[in-house]
Amino acid sequence: MIQQKLKQAFEENNGILTAKMAKEYGINGSTLRKVIERKDIQKHGRGVYLLDDVYFDDLYILQLKYPKGVFSHCCIG
Repeated sequence: MIQQKLKQAFEENNGILTAKMAKEYGINGSTLRKVIERKDIQKHGRGVYLLDDVYFDDLYILQLKYPKGVFSHCCIG
């Protein structure tokens, strides 16, 4: 079961959490690894974590990973 602080962080961020966001909530990397191993959450990519039942947009996740990036004529698929 996900601890309350982690659950709140996911709820406030629509089921998507980055490692940077987790750190701001006081959640360390070892906690994230444990919940991944228990399959409470899934790792989408380096530093990006999702709840199992969340719909995610690839462009939104790219924006989270690269907040200073500029996406132009971008096609993902």
